[in-house]
Amino acid sequence: MFNDATSEFDVLVASDAIGMGLNLYISRIIFPTLKKFDGFKFWDLTVSEIKQSAGRVGRYGSNFSVGEVTCMDAEDLPLLNSSLNSRSPTLKENHVEGENELN
Repeated sequence: MFNDATSEFDVLVASDAIGMGLNLYISRIIFPTLKKFDGFKFWDLTVSEIKQSAGRVGRYGSNFSVGEVTCMDAEDLPLLNSSLNSRSPTLKENHVEGENELN
């Protein structure tokens, strides 16, 4: 419904699930915070988490060739900028739970 050009919806409010493979035509993401609560404590989002969500904007095939990413809190801007301008961490190994069950 959000991707439908005839829809009257212009704004989507979403959790960080937006960065987990949803194919939506998004022109702008505004992070309300760059912290996450795991049920016990708050921690800063990782570079990968920030890039994953920010990478949803201005995607190939959408009407938006350029995406905009910002934060509601100016104190988060240095972390956002450094994350978007840094190299993504290299995956050194991979493990899949239950891989032996596939045989």
